[in-house]
Amino acid sequence: MWRVTCAAIVACACVVASACGRTKDTAPPVASIAVSLSAPRAESGAPLTVTYTFTMAAGAAPMPADQWVFVHALDDSNELLWTDDHPPSTPTQDWRPGTPVTYTRTMFVPGNTPPGLVRLEAGVFSRSSGSRLPLAGQDRGMRAYDVASVMVARMSASSERNAAIDCSIPSGRCSASIWFVILSRCRSSEEKSGPAGAAGCIGGAIGIAGATAAALGALRGGIGRDAGASSSFWRAAISAIAKSSDAGLSGGEER
Repeated sequence: MWRVTCAAIVACACVVASACGRTKDTAPPVASIAVSLSAPRAESGAPLTVTYTFTMAAGAAPMPADQWVFVHALDDSNELLWTDDHPPSTPTQDWRPGTPVTYTRTMFVPGNTPPGLVRLEAGVFSRSSGSRLPLAGQDRGMRAYDVASVMVARMSASSERNAAIDCSIPSGRCSASIWFVILSRCRSSEEKSGPAGAAGCIGGAIGIAGATAAALGALRGGIGRDAGASSSFWRAAISAIAKSSDAGLSGGEER
């Protein structure tokens, strides 16, 4: 019995020593990373604007060529939700010490993202070898750095209507509004109801397209006659598209 107990104690001590003896990344950081979000909250299926800033450390050696930025979105259980790996706006071989490299990207929160706090990790890596560069920041392990967090909520009915309103106005915003609603809702419908749900969603999308075309046709007619669109034409456009969204894109999903 004493031997078994001693063996167990020794085994536990070895496990603890192994965990405590995990090597810390001592490589000097080649650059710092900072990330800011357009808003602290985002809805599933909606765009999120992210601004990245990298600043090379003074006296740092030239950066390896053609490195990419990885971005991982994780939930509170560290489960990977989505990624947005991309090349920086300025190739890494052109970065210079003390000169910030700042750029903005838009990522879309997947429509099936569950509500809750989402943490963003980012870093710089080689696509050919997979190796990552050391950066200045809170390292979560394997040179993945905590950079931001966002609270995700389910898309509201009002957001869908607003997207439909954007699509009723001939300003070029349709592709950036109603189509992310369609993609989000179709994906959710397929996950919940299978192919039948997806088919119903596609039918709703066709309905929206028809309503949009009819509304814009009415608007163009009003503009031609009156040298300006009357409020009744705008109301007709908004109402037709919003109703099509409610009827055709629900796909059986509860709101």
